[in-house]
Amino acid sequence: MPAEPPATLRPPLRAVTFDVTGTLLVPRDLGRLYSEVLERHGVSIPVAAVERLFGQVLDEQRVIADAYRDPYSANPVGARGFWADVVARLLVLHGSPPATRVAVAELWERFRRADAWRVLPRVEETLHGLRDRGLRLGVIANWDQRLEEVLAAVGLLPLFAAVVRSSAVGWAKPHPAIFREALRRLGVEADQALHVGDDPLRDVEGARAVGMAALLAGGREAPLQPVVAHLVAAGGASPSR
Repeated sequence: MPAEPPATLRPPLRAVTFDVTGTLLVPRDLGRLYSEVLERHGVSIPVAAVERLFGQVLDEQRVIADAYRDPYSANPVGARGFWADVVARLLVLHGSPPATRVAVAELWERFRRADAWRVLPRVEETLHGLRDRGLRLGVIANWDQRLEEVLAAVGLLPLFAAVVRSSAVGWAKPHPAIFREALRRLGVEADQALHVGDDPLRDVEGARAVGMAALLAGGREAPLQPVVAHLVAAGGASPSR
């Protein structure tokens, strides 16, 4: 997906926030990892079946919570319970027997590691370029408590002045609370910030609803480098203080 220019960007810009999955990084071989781990624990599900069903299952589990409530903290046993439910539903839809608790725990641990994720093209270059121009960078993500650990594992965490995840705030994008918390932690006003993400509702509409500019960018092969070009064309940024 090519980047689309932000419609409401007004200098001086002081901060840029980013979605994570689909914008900064993506799972590396998610279907293969699920299939291999479950097979090792006696449950067979082909890679193609995981890839075909996973998005549907994830969407189902996320809407179980009340509207825009964080689905991880809303689960009675937290994020581990949410992902256990994802695995259970995935196997039900495929007609496979249930996974053991050990298999579910192994999947949880595998996705804390750097080798389960791929940083998208030119992300690091883009983030360094923005920081070099004096901008404060942040993350606003619908994620569980592993987010900071994953960002650290792939080498991105030191680049961000604030990491705001739904499981800590209690609300998920596009709810205004998660965007406002990021603005508070970055020490900027809404019209001094730009949010970048790959989802038109969660990222673009959510950010604009609180007065931030928004840029639709990301995807598996779409680089974030156009973000820098748009900022330059929009008149630059004043250093954050």
